[in-house]
Amino acid sequence: MFASLARTVAISHPAAGISLFSLHSLWKSRQDLARLDARRLADLGLSPAEAAAESQRPLWDVPHTWKR
Repeated sequence: MFASLARTVAISHPAAGISLFSLHSLWKSRQDLARLDARRLADLGLSPAEAAAESQRPLWDVPHTWKR
């Protein structure tokens, strides 16, 4: 059943063709970004508002370089 569901999602999903591992890594990175304090965000060249916006993006909103 899961395989069938995964195929359906992969066909109809905007992030089709991207591995579940990659999506999980992206989700984890965005969660980690949300936890950084202002000083560490400044080290990355990000404002707290930019970090919040990135961390709240939907999972299927992947970097454009990932898309086919």
